[in-house]
Amino acid sequence: MQTLVDRFQGGSVELVSHSRDWNRILVSLFNSYGVNKYAVLDRETGDLIGLMDDRDDIPLDAVAHVMTVAYPARGGFNIPAILTLPVGVSPADLTNLPMIVMPHGGPSAYDAVTFDWMAQYFANRGYLVLQPNFRGSDGYGRAFLQAGYGEWGAKMQDDVSDGVAAMIAEGLADPARACIVGTSFGGYSALAGGAFTPDLYKCVVAVAPVADLPKMISDVASIRGSRPLGGRLLEGSDGRPQIGEHRYQCDFASQ
Repeated sequence: MQTLVDRFQGGSVELVSHSRDWNRILVSLFNSYGVNKYAVLDRETGDLIGLMDDRDDIPLDAVAHVMTVAYPARGGFNIPAILTLPVGVSPADLTNLPMIVMPHGGPSAYDAVTFDWMAQYFANRGYLVLQPNFRGSDGYGRAFLQAGYGEWGAKMQDDVSDGVAAMIAEGLADPARACIVGTSFGGYSALAGGAFTPDLYKCVVAVAPVADLPKMISDVASIRGSRPLGGRLLEGSDGRPQIGEHRYQCDFASQ
């Protein structure tokens, strides 16, 4: 697997399945300039056998380039992010572009270098798409995840805002044409962005957002018998809920 990872630097390798003896491994490959491809790695011979494209109906010239970036946020944090360029625009030509910042759901999840259909949709229509892996995201170690504890709507939201500011400061994004779009927790982040940093955005799109935090916790607890996985991101160091105490803890559903 490490050989594949080295071979597809700048892209991604995802293990999908494997034979019982691990001699054959099914992987999904993304090279940042195309769609995900499925292949089988034969560990005995080292051969990589291509099987199929994940989305064979999408022409290559319609797919946007995906790259990793990082930017500074408040508190000395360095925030990793995924940047999807508008189709036909090279990294050398990123100047004053319309931009969409798209925080992920979870919130303890993460965005990676892969074919993200929503990011690709916007990029195909000329937008620069920033997907910040704000503190509290998975995939970057325990300390980074725990840095989000008690920061739902606070420092986690600042990380999103700082990403927009960084893209503008670098001259990549047009401050007059920035929007925020998100689903689930990302939808909450979109609502928070529009409510508390309205000067950053010209539009806000919240898809199936978390809008009533106390109700969300109550509903999930009644169904699962436990709090949601993102619960710790709503709590302080003493483990007590801080809903309604943070500056961004608003019940948007009742506004």
